[in-house]
Amino acid sequence: MSKNITLKINNAKETVETVQFQTASGEVLRIPAQSKVNYQFIDEATQFGPENIMTKRVGDNLEVAFEGSDISNPDLIIEGYYSSEIDASKSSLLIGQHENGGMYPYVPESAEPADAVTMLAEEVEAGQALGGEIINSLWAPNPLWLLALLPLGAAAAALAKNDDDDKDNKAFITVDAPNDPSNTKPTITGTVDDVEPGQVVTLTIIDSKGDTQIVTTTVQEGGTYSVEVPNELPDGPYRVEAVVADKAGNVAKANDSSVIDSVVLLTVDAPDEVSNDNTPLIIGTSDAIGQIVTLTITDSEGVTHTLTVPVNEEGKYFIEVPDELPDGKYTVEATVSNTTGKTATATDEGAIDTTALITVDAPDLTNDNTPLITGTTTDAEEGQVVTLTVTDANGSTQVVTTTVKADGSYEVEVPSELPSGTYSVEATVTDKVGNVATAKDDGNTIDTTAPVITVDVPETGNDTTPTLTGSTDAPAGTVVTVTV
Repeated sequence: MSKNITLKINNAKETVETVQFQTASGEVLRIPAQSKVNYQFIDEATQFGPENIMTKRVGDNLEVAFEGSDISNPDLIIEGYYSSEIDASKSSLLIGQHENGGMYPYVPESAEPADAVTMLAEEVEAGQALGGEIINSLWAPNPLWLLALLPLGAAAAALAKNDDDDKDNKAFITVDAPNDPSNTKPTITGTVDDVEPGQVVTLTIIDSKGDTQIVTTTVQEGGTYSVEVPNELPDGPYRVEAVVADKAGNVAKANDSSVIDSVVLLTVDAPDEVSNDNTPLIIGTSDAIGQIVTLTITDSEGVTHTLTVPVNEEGKYFIEVPDELPDGKYTVEATVSNTTGKTATATDEGAIDTTALITVDAPDLTNDNTPLITGTTTDAEEGQVVTLTVTDANGSTQVVTTTVKADGSYEVEVPSELPSGTYSVEATVTDKVGNVATAKDDGNTIDTTAPVITVDVPETGNDTTPTLTGSTDAPAGTVVTVTV
């Protein structure tokens, strides 16, 4: 018997397409699959969704047959429904309105997750019926729909049976999704009561992307079970439902949820400013508590230094570089792995400066008793203070300061007159990281007294180039200028 079916394709906002077709007509309706839509079926005779349909996966296509048709000659083919490029099977459901007014997805008549439309394996066919939880006709993310797969008719029958049947229905199960965020393949555990050893526990794991894994294990002596999730879960929340039946057919369900956060956190911090500490303290943080952080320090000469340090209970680590680093920039690379083998890396850099240089130059011999003192600095920043201590011939001192210029030089005039005689100058400067440099210039002379000189000229004679003589207390080598 043929039926007139209306197909509505609903996205999150509206019905984007409406198609009417007749079943059992010998002609198949082919439509391209879309992601993030619901495919709503309406039987024109009742204005409700058909109660039962048959589905089959053929390659990437989903084939649908309605009542009166055989799945070998489907009425509808949704092309590419299982294609990984479209991902329709991860987000798009077949739905219909029940006579009770609720909108429901089509769930497997077997109530087995593997028979759900989105989970069908190649060439597998399965009957579907309206059931599960009420949903909206417009599309919305519904990754947990697989946790409620009982058809409405079966639910009613089960309720009636429970009312009329006095058999044991005490089967009970618990499930525990562990609080182990870094473990992407957690072990799910649980317990059962009134369920015999060897009974199969079916676990449905739905991850943060809506992807589903189904894994089975058996009840052990003592009423426990455990199984590792076979494929890695992505970061984010996930949900687990456990289902078991005892030998009498009583079904028990339980669910739990947890979170995967496999990203390993790691920071490393070398001293920010240029430092004169050539065995600097390296600090950092990580959520890999108790794990070993490996630090690779590459100094300014390209030499590497490898250190290891554990992360303490507060999520911190610190270690002092044991070998002195040479002046210049250095880099630090930190690496740590958590208990599941996930690795994180962080880097930082610092600089070492343990030297500062200064020169000082005072005039060796001068009659300027407030001489100009000059000098140069290396690795002392512009604006740093140079302190000059001038000690004169009497042992008295003057302290005068000046600052380093942009080119590293400095100069300053002695403010108070120095007495004649020898004097010395000591210069000191400190760079911004605390390195101190000192230089001294001594054996310099102040002489402000004019020398005594005599000249002896022959009184008479016929020598037209007479020899002139004389004496002076000027130092040897001093030039005497004679004007005739």
